[in-house]
Amino acid sequence: DFSNALIEINNQKWAGNIEIHVKSSDWYAHKHQEDKNYQNVILHVVYDHDVEVFDQYSNPIPTLELKGLIFPLVIENYHQLMNTPH
Repeated sequence: DFSNALIEINNQKWAGNIEIHVKSSDWYAHKHQEDKNYQNVILHVVYDHDVEVFDQYSNPIPTLELKGLIFPLVIENYHQLMNTPH
């Protein structure tokens, strides 16, 4: 996650926080929509965008889906590293 980020979406500059999850539905699993600490999220970065995400005021949060942007070999290497005993 990133705090105090500055990004540009469609020629509009946004300042706030960026939240990162594997799936966009994790937003709801973690109950971020009910937590005031997450009302300043300007971008939701996920691997799999499986549901639309809204803040506590029902405003949609822009989402960047990484699936399709990451080479499959990188994902395979990640899984291999995570399953290797330490």
